[in-house]
Amino acid sequence: LGDLNSDEILNVLDIIIMVNVILGVEPYNPDADLNGDGNINILDVVQLVNLILGPRIDSASSVKLFDLGNAVKMSANGYVGAIKMVLEHNGNLQIDLTDNALVADAVSIRGTTTLVIVAPETDHLFSYEGSFEIVEVEAANSDKFISVILPSKTSLKQAYPNPFNPSTTFSYVLAETKEVDLSVYSITGQLVESLVNTEQDAGIYTLIWDASLHPSGIYFLRLQADIETFNQKLMVIK
Repeated sequence: LGDLNSDEILNVLDIIIMVNVILGVEPYNPDADLNGDGNINILDVVQLVNLILGPRIDSASSVKLFDLGNAVKMSANGYVGAIKMVLEHNGNLQIDLTDNALVADAVSIRGTTTLVIVAPETDHLFSYEGSFEIVEVEAANSDKFISVILPSKTSLKQAYPNPFNPSTTFSYVLAETKEVDLSVYSITGQLVESLVNTEQDAGIYTLIWDASLHPSGIYFLRLQADIETFNQKLMVIK
């Protein structure tokens, strides 16, 4: 089992063939079903990696994905043996898979891209141009599937209520640690109030803006998170 090119040697060429079987590029090969469960998936890939490189003891129990707007990265608490994703997209999606992995390959068919990355060595998984939705994802450590936390993009959520008097509540999401400047401006572009000006970790943040000391009118809430900028119109009615 595992010697998919029948050269009597287990090496990265066999991993490439197994990945191609998963992607549908190569035909089904019963020798790729290393764990004998009747399915050929990334669990078989990580078992083959173990046979070639030896087992790992620093296995991750979960992995979190981050969508940075032009790249997808991961954060894990240990070794990740393989990740498979299925992406759905409209129009052209250009993907550049990491070079820092044992094997990384992808296949696109009619608006669906399936990718497999084996033993990624860094947190960077792939960069991209376009937009997509992750419709399927699975990850494994050195011997079993692990939980995957799907990515969230940095964004500014809609304030509620809006219009309001005298206060409104809003949230923003940071996909990773960023330098954050969150401020309220007048319709003429003058700074009215600085709400946040510091570095913040990835997460969801909720704030209340109290406009009791400000007159009725239109204001603009601006979130600057590193190079990303988000704006939202606020209306105070008294």
